[in-house]
Amino acid sequence: MTEIVCNLYKKTKKAVPIELIRIEIGKYRQLITQNSFMMSLTFNNEIKSAGKGFYLPASVKSEKEGEKDQINAIEDQKISDILDSFT
Repeated sequence: MTEIVCNLYKKTKKAVPIELIRIEIGKYRQLITQNSFMMSLTFNNEIKSAGKGFYLPASVKSEKEGEKDQINAIEDQKISDILDSFT
């Protein structure tokens, strides 16, 4: 499942729709129950949800996560500057 999501993401650089994952898994397995399919997506640490019905490799940061990292870095720098002013 991870390999499928990673390969599809590399091709498009976009979140992978669940329908496309289901089509790809059908090439390898003739039958997979809906519950097994959803559990393999939900509990796989190498895949993360990117909204309803879309998935990304866990190693990929979403835009919101990137923005949060930038905001945290700016806030850390401000705090560091304030603490430096006391020394």
